Amino acid sequence: VVLTADRPTVACQTPGCLEYIISLVPGEPHGVFVTEFWRSIDDQRGALHRPEIVALIERCSPLIDRVEQRALEPVA
Repeated sequence: VVLTADRPTVACQTPGCLEYIISLVPGEPHGVFVTEFWRSIDDQRGALHRPEIVALIERCSPLIDRVEQRALEPVA
């Protein structure tokens, strides 16, 4: 978590990022789960081209086991 502790600042300074949450996974000593909420899929995809986000992904990629994307529809 130390590696990722300052990462929300980078992501949430990106236009369209509404929320960036880093959570520990109970029962998995090295498990970390990142949840991102974006204003739109275009904002999220656009962020992937920003130099600071590219650098973040490159820095964290050795730690990433998998990436799953799911579109959600807020109800409240």
